Amino acid sequence: AAAAAAAAAATLSASTYPCLHWHACPSAVVACPPVLAALCSGNAIDVSGARALAEALAANTSLTSLTLSDNYISVEGAKALAEALTQNKSLAELGIKGNELGDEGVEALATALLVSGPAAMCRLAQQACSH
Repeated sequence: AAAAAAAAAATLSASTYPCLHWHACPSAVVACPPVLAALCSGNAIDVSGARALAEALAANTSLTSLTLSDNYISVEGAKALAEALTQNKSLAELGIKGNELGDEGVEALATALLVSGPAAMCRLAQQACSH
């Protein structure tokens, strides 16, 4: 998976990175040249994948848009992402609809987005919520 992620990151020719498999997403988040957007929808990202993404997201300084819609991100995955969002100051949009976030996960993400500063929009459902 690491070799595939490295190969995918090496082929970046634009600022948007489409994830073909969730294992590539953390590499995309920390890829060089800087990736501005990562599209990781429908990749069966579970709690371990969300934690890996959270770790990469916490260290990232260039990503402005991350789409994680229609995965298997749970309450625990949402909490991990929320913690990372408090450290990441570049993300402006997070698309995370179609996951099993639960009330606790939604609350953690909303709180993190309020604290993080520039994060302007979070798509939790068909409608967007912004602060």
